[in-house]
Amino acid sequence: MEIKMKNYLYLFSILLSLSACEDVVKIDVKQKETKLVVDAFVNNLPDTQSIYLKFTANYFAPIGQQTPVTDASVFIIDTTAGNVKIFGFTHKGNGRYTFIPNATTGDTFTINHNYGLAIVRNGDTFISLSSLNPTASFNQIKRIEEPGGEGIVGGSYAEIDALDRPEIGNTYWIKTYRNDSFINGINDINIAYDQSFSPNDNNSGGSFIWPIRYGAINQGFTRPYKTGEKIRIEIQAINLETFYYLQIIQAENQNGGLFATPPSSIPSNIFRLNKQGSINATGWFNMAAVASKTLVF
Repeated sequence: MEIKMKNYLYLFSILLSLSACEDVVKIDVKQKETKLVVDAFVNNLPDTQSIYLKFTANYFAPIGQQTPVTDASVFIIDTTAGNVKIFGFTHKGNGRYTFIPNATTGDTFTINHNYGLAIVRNGDTFISLSSLNPTASFNQIKRIEEPGGEGIVGGSYAEIDALDRPEIGNTYWIKTYRNDSFINGINDINIAYDQSFSPNDNNSGGSFIWPIRYGAINQGFTRPYKTGEKIRIEIQAINLETFYYLQIIQAENQNGGLFATPPSSIPSNIFRLNKQGSINATGWFNMAAVASKTLVF
């Protein structure tokens, strides 16, 4: 018994000495390649349109500390036959390039037209293509009173009253703004293929299914809307490639656990035109037609 006690005391002393070792280990992770990051989600609303350009940062760099690109020339070109037109974006600081539509002069983006993005910087030219597809028929946002129970906090919530377009193969990104703040978490990405989630569902032309029109826009039903609060919903018609791009982002965010698959690189539809260049690009370009409704509780 005495021998066992001595052994325990010996092990305990070793554990104490190990727990006292708190040396900070610094890992120097060198970035293999700096890339140009393009955030170019543009729509046909009359509001100021923005494209953001930054450089990739080291893995351990603080979020939001990426270096902005301030010396690029940025254009969107209407490539539709008989309607070729160039829309120039102006740098406004911190890597944000803007264009203000003007219906009077015809400087607007048109549904069913095809567009190209062109970025010129330091001898490199980057391009991307996107069509501007029509969006869903958006009737209204309905106020729904939930009694509460089974994980739902009772109170006022919102539901979309909208119809998918009748033809097969329409894709949408449904964005929710609460009191003008975009609900932009990865788990809040709400996308639809026709009126459902997948081309395999074979549903088209009707109301969006319950998880899309109601469940996804209410953030788990834990925070009902109070009197005077506002919700705005935008139904953006995205391209099929953008739909799958957002699906990949969702899948990578949820990829974990015992049966997780090896992580994959997020794709990009930004391409460098010149073969020899100083830098490559990543990011995404999409043109979207938007239907928007607002409800004040």
